Amino acid sequence: MGYLPLVPSPAVFVATTAPHCARHLRIKPKGTWDSHTILSQNWNKFAGAIVEHPVEGLPESFPQLVVKDGMQALIEVGIAARKRFRGKVVGVTGSVGKTTTCDLLRYVLEASGQVFATYASHNNKIGVPSVFASIPATADYAVLEMSIPSFDMLGGSSSQYLNPHVAMVTQISEAHLDQWKTLENVARMKSRILNGVLPGGYAVINNDMPWNEYFMQVAKENSLQIITYGTQEKSMVRLLHVDAAGMRFCYGGKERATTMSAFGKHAAMNACGAIAVLLALGLDIDSHLDRIASFRPSRGGATSCRRPLTGKTSPS
Repeated sequence: MGYLPLVPSPAVFVATTAPHCARHLRIKPKGTWDSHTILSQNWNKFAGAIVEHPVEGLPESFPQLVVKDGMQALIEVGIAARKRFRGKVVGVTGSVGKTTTCDLLRYVLEASGQVFATYASHNNKIGVPSVFASIPATADYAVLEMSIPSFDMLGGSSSQYLNPHVAMVTQISEAHLDQWKTLENVARMKSRILNGVLPGGYAVINNDMPWNEYFMQVAKENSLQIITYGTQEKSMVRLLHVDAAGMRFCYGGKERATTMSAFGKHAAMNACGAIAVLLALGLDIDSHLDRIASFRPSRGGATSCRRPLTGKTSPS
């Protein structure tokens, strides 16, 4: 409920239980919690609810849609929302940098239309479809943060039914070795984001990260167009220099410079990644540089939302 201020009205509450949530997350149930109790105390904050059993004590006029599995219903609403969506979808994954990159992309793309982005790190197998379930059909762009758990769902990878037009991999690192043991395993899990990209879509790949060649191989196997970014000479968007004043980069034989409100190489790499996404979306780079220059990292949110999420989130 702490993120409810991010969710403008009308909002629909999705109730579930510990066993159903654990089944979808593929973890052992933690306790015997039942989020229907939250609804009984907060029903007046919502326009209606999806529930697994009727909640007693609520006004008869309060809508309750009863389903067998609240989490599955939430996922299916997300899938239906994707089918109706006519804008461009950008999926972002990575061991580090994905949250800030999503925030940056949201901010930069606002120069070209209405943008809806992941809020409150809802990036796991329940969070990703939940975010999409909330997206306005009128939005021009959807920017989705996607963690490894979102690629390991009961029904397959979330990328395979949310079908991004552009999939971006920011980095892989040792952050996940406690669970996945090797960087190769991390790379294989992260690469699943590429399996659901629409035919003819784009893979935006950090050319400086470990296993970058593997990601490019997977992209080619899925017949995707590839845009690389980084400091490597062959990077299509190449970072040339970064200092306190900003950064210099080049693409397509053109050298450009921009100031930056965020400092350091990590910020410059995120900026180059965002520029690569702009290229994949067919947008003009120069007209968006002022947004890159004025971006200040913060804990991200969405531009709008219609439904809160009851599932847990993941840091990976």
